[in-house]
Amino acid sequence: MRKNYYVLVFVILSLVVISTILMVKFTLITAQVFVTLSGWLVFSVRLLYSKWEWFYLKVQQARFILTNPDTTWNMVIRYQCELTQEKILSLRDYFLKINDVKVISLSSGDVEVRFEGMTFQVFLDDDELEIHLLNLPVTYNKSLNILEKILCPMLEDIESIVQPKKRTYFLKVSFDGINPYYGLYLNKIPKNSILDFDVKFIVDKSKVEITKDSVILTSERKSHLTNLSRDYLTLSPNKS
Repeated sequence: MRKNYYVLVFVILSLVVISTILMVKFTLITAQVFVTLSGWLVFSVRLLYSKWEWFYLKVQQARFILTNPDTTWNMVIRYQCELTQEKILSLRDYFLKINDVKVISLSSGDVEVRFEGMTFQVFLDDDELEIHLLNLPVTYNKSLNILEKILCPMLEDIESIVQPKKRTYFLKVSFDGINPYYGLYLNKIPKNSILDFDVKFIVDKSKVEITKDSVILTSERKSHLTNLSRDYLTLSPNKS
């Protein structure tokens, strides 16, 4: 039924566009007819935008590519592992080998690492390691490059050193303005029923949370986090 509805809308939109082209080319179009056709075209586009998720997200995606808005990332990686002195020294040596890095030893024994405009706080415990990425500004068009070319390779290197027994990855992407998914999910809820906006659901055993101005991803697998980030940061989720 839903598929037939979209087909019908497509047919209406196509007929309007084709009729407009033919009338402009082969007849003298009157102002009244032009206004009528324009009205139908606007109505069809609005209908598609409000009712068809794929069309809505593609419009948002095009807008984001053109405007390249800023987002802010906060990331927490938690490893349950046995942190020996040898592993801690290897971890610090790894950070020191990064180009143009600044490593600051905190009074608590923890470490702050800064490079390429990023600030990481590394918290060390006997059986746990936490890495916090704080308030990283990332433009929309560079988001996947930051994740796949910088963060994921770094995490793979760290995991090869500490050999964690369990992993938890948390990524919060805050939008400069309203989250593009906000309108998508609001369309499914009666306006007079909205008290607050916070949608949570599970995708491949990982959690996705949509708020008014952010997307929050939590997973125990880096590959799942990467896939979810690729889907939701490019505004093309496979599941919702």
